[in-house]
Amino acid sequence: MDSVIEGSYDILERKNIEHFVIYNLENAIEVLSDEPATFRWLSKEEVTICDGSKT
Repeated sequence: MDSVIEGSYDILERKNIEHFVIYNLENAIEVLSDEPATFRWLSKEEVTICDGSKT
């Protein structure tokens, strides 16, 4: 647990922590923040599709 606290830049010691988890088919991304997050759906025009097969 000490390595988690060290890697969190002391965020775990703050009072009002928001915990978010973002999932897709291949990943789960955990986010800890002391600031509220704003989420919104993107339009098709705002999305860039990356082809992972190209290097």
